[in-house]
Amino acid sequence: MRIYVFALIAALITVFAHYPGLRGWYMEYWWYDIFMHMMGGLAIGLLWAAIATLFGISSRNMWIYIIYGTLAIGLAWEIFEVYFHLTGYPIGSRLYYIDTLIDILNDIIGGSVAAYIATRNNRFI
Repeated sequence: MRIYVFALIAALITVFAHYPGLRGWYMEYWWYDIFMHMMGGLAIGLLWAAIATLFGISSRNMWIYIIYGTLAIGLAWEIFEVYFHLTGYPIGSRLYYIDTLIDILNDIIGGSVAAYIATRNNRFI
């Protein structure tokens, strides 16, 4: 039951922390995009963990489920950024590809933290 609470708290923090980014922090502070992708990966990973516990997926398989689920949502977000011209760099440029890879890596790091939290001796499930 507690994993659902952690997922909700992480999602709320991510949503409320996104607001300063919309007010210019993404452009003003270089590290804010990194923080938000890690926080988003954590929130999405905890959501996948909550769904996995709902379906009774074992801790061993939960790692894979959370990481691939977080990766899928991260890739979908990058497509969203391209579609709405939110990338920050010209599409197809070297900096665009580097930024996209860093964003996806940060999503996976956040998802890995969520997988660790969710599977650590099942204390939070």
